[in-house]
Amino acid sequence: MEAPVKRQIIGSIVLIAGLGLLTLFGYHYLTSTGGKSSTTPGTYEGVIQPAPESLSKLPDSHVAQPREAVPPMSGPAASSEGSPGTPSAGGGTAAMPALEPTEEPGLLAGKFLRYKDAKGLLAQIQRQKIPAFIRKEGNRYGVWAGPFATNQEAEQARKKLQMALKISPKLGTCETPVAK
Repeated sequence: MEAPVKRQIIGSIVLIAGLGLLTLFGYHYLTSTGGKSSTTPGTYEGVIQPAPESLSKLPDSHVAQPREAVPPMSGPAASSEGSPGTPSAGGGTAAMPALEPTEEPGLLAGKFLRYKDAKGLLAQIQRQKIPAFIRKEGNRYGVWAGPFATNQEAEQARKKLQMALKISPKLGTCETPVAK
């Protein structure tokens, strides 16, 4: 066969394959949207039905009532209750102070370039019934054991890891994050 004929055959095959893909994507689009056209955000195309009659006949005790705002404390009693953020002796509620991360004793067991390696050491430490976690530190992954309540607990865990895993973790402080 000559070159122009080969080009025509290849061109035809590419055209047929392209049309096949286009048909496949079109079919997928129609089946995923149910053939409906898209609507603008915030509009609802469904049928709105009234609430059942049984709900409208509920006694008033079942209907949510708006809560009244509690006026802020004032006067001499308010100043003797304590500073804001502390519970008041009168049974009222005071605003809670914002939680801050805490630093507690921990053990740096190792640093790795690959997460897979850090995960392996993490599993070994956890098999020893010692709490542990991985923290990204720059371009490395630090494996930390802890946090512990006291330095003595951290030292006991360090000795246990030295005996069981033949590693020498370094005592440090690890920051315990706070949920926001």
